[in-house]
Amino acid sequence: MLKMVATFAPKLAVELGSFGFEASTYLQTIVFDLGTGRIKFGNGQPIMILPGFTATDGSLYVLEKTLISLNFKAETWGQGQNHGDFNRLLPGLLEKFFEMYERHGKQPIMLIGWSKGGRMARKLANMLGPEFVAGVLTMGTPDRPHTVRDIEEIPRIPIRLIPKKFRATYLRYMGMVEGIIEELKTPAPHPHSGIPTTICYGGADMVVSIKDAKMPDKYLHRNLQNVLIPYCGHLALGFSARTIRVIVQHILYDFAHHEEVLEEYEMALAA
Repeated sequence: MLKMVATFAPKLAVELGSFGFEASTYLQTIVFDLGTGRIKFGNGQPIMILPGFTATDGSLYVLEKTLISLNFKAETWGQGQNHGDFNRLLPGLLEKFFEMYERHGKQPIMLIGWSKGGRMARKLANMLGPEFVAGVLTMGTPDRPHTVRDIEEIPRIPIRLIPKKFRATYLRYMGMVEGIIEELKTPAPHPHSGIPTTICYGGADMVVSIKDAKMPDKYLHRNLQNVLIPYCGHLALGFSARTIRVIVQHILYDFAHHEEVLEEYEMALAA
């Protein structure tokens, strides 16, 4: 128990400190960025946001509402808790995606994924292709397989020590953990070459380290970029005005250049 406290307490302190800072400076930073032109309003671009592992749509409330207030048509994924099984979630994700696609006049959709939701967003984008997906932006998403070592350190509490009314929940949660451990033993799907992809990661992320989150430099190009959010923790990424700034800039860029990127991709396929 003491070893567990010594291992996780400092990381938790960093995460909570980062969250407190980002939450306390959120409004004034947004207002300042609007006033200085660092953030611009959208014109109704459709966006679907996917939550992190074990999280639900509620974790995306601030991000979703902020993007809506900036005149983007942002919606959360509507699939409940992210239990991590992409194949089980896929039918609902496709239904949600194409319902949005039809409702927004068959415009391509931007996918934003937080943590594990970023791996799912990338998988979905790779399946659908650039005709349907304007861009992908991930936040604190584990790309490389190093993170699994930290997850495997999560202590397993003997079931006899869990109160009976909480045992089913505990077993369900640990089952999800074991599933994601297996997935994280392999890298995330490589971004689609015809879909602009932005990889945001926090400089103080104690859940997914920088080396796990960032794309290796050898893969980077104009439409595949790493973006560091300095001093930002994992839990704060979706509540950070500095993350919002990056998100808005890339939404506007990806939609503005969608036809150009799609044409380049199709020419490359034909060559």
